[in-house]
Amino acid sequence: MRGTERRWRRTPRTGPATGLRPEGRGLRLCVPVPPLPARVLADAPVTHRRRAGWDHRVDAGPGTARPAGQSLAPDMAVGCFPVGHGAESGDLPTRCCHAPRPTHPMESNMLATSVEIDQLTGVWQIDPDHSEVGFCVRHLMTRVRGAFTRFSGTITVGDEPLRSSVRAEIDTTSVDTRNSERDKHLRATDFLDSDNHPTAYFKSARISTKDGRYLVEGALTIRGQVRRVTFDLFLLGVDTDASGGTRAGFRAYTRISRSKFGVTGNGPVAGGRALIGDTVLLELEIQAVKDD
Repeated sequence: MRGTERRWRRTPRTGPATGLRPEGRGLRLCVPVPPLPARVLADAPVTHRRRAGWDHRVDAGPGTARPAGQSLAPDMAVGCFPVGHGAESGDLPTRCCHAPRPTHPMESNMLATSVEIDQLTGVWQIDPDHSEVGFCVRHLMTRVRGAFTRFSGTITVGDEPLRSSVRAEIDTTSVDTRNSERDKHLRATDFLDSDNHPTAYFKSARISTKDGRYLVEGALTIRGQVRRVTFDLFLLGVDTDASGGTRAGFRAYTRISRSKFGVTGNGPVAGGRALIGDTVLLELEIQAVKDD
């Protein structure tokens, strides 16, 4: 036992108490989702580490009390749903990312300096070859991901970020879930009805801020049904490509109820539950090229 104790003492600790953490170990950063209920947060204290506009949220580690039925991975960041949360209701966690994210959307980029504002001001065309329009929906107890491979759009950034606008079109016949039979079914009348509604549209109405976040509100049209949705928006950066052009990266996400757009295809399973969830997570990873 003494030998074990001596070996333990020679090993540097990397927990929250020491402030030491090997690069890329024991930490998972996630696109934010609606926070866990207060009772979960109360039983799962976290250590907050802030550095130059970045918010690292670290689980308190072994020994932390967990509510019954709530299973949190040791490195699960607060704000991500624990395993099993929302499986029956169709709620979906967002995709976890291992890259840092701003504490608030755009805060440490768009609002940082006038130079960056000058870089952003203007008209940008979405580059579909370096962008992704993805979605995620529950199938039984797991998630199925897909994407649309043909789309276009224009982002107009004003002198003031809140005066910006976004327009986009998506070819619904390009749906791709890596299964040709399923894709054919998704294009049918049960779901997207692509023969009669080959294009989905988004047009922003306004950009606002709330609790330090940027929100893009607008009209989303699917199957001819128009509904107002709100995207959380992140600026990932501005850079110059190999040809000397200026490019900007954006990430946006929202949740929609597919039934509100007339996308009602489903099937019953034991217990009266729906085979496919109603909540769809839309995830956009956009690279745009600035007009000359």
